[in-house]
Amino acid sequence: MSKSLGYKASKLLKMLNASFPVFGQSKVVWRAEDLHIAQGAWRTNQNLDVWRWNAYSRFLRDDGSLGGVAHSVGSYATMTELVKAKSLVLLGDEVDSAAA
Repeated sequence: MSKSLGYKASKLLKMLNASFPVFGQSKVVWRAEDLHIAQGAWRTNQNLDVWRWNAYSRFLRDDGSLGGVAHSVGSYATMTELVKAKSLVLLGDEVDSAAA
């Protein structure tokens, strides 16, 4: 992945932080370093049964420091499809767009 995130990845991270700020009773944060986008055919070939991207949230401690991995999520939907949505929902560990 390139050194800087593109528009869609940045917007997806903002949407993840807005949609899922808490895991259990703990605050979490979604960071660019923990977003992993599939590359090559894994990303573009819809016939392959793989997530198009996955991300990890980290616990946010009371002092503002980061803890360990809180949750791992991903999606078969592309980032393009998800950033067009108004909001996101979590179905188990899969992220999807909220129904209108």
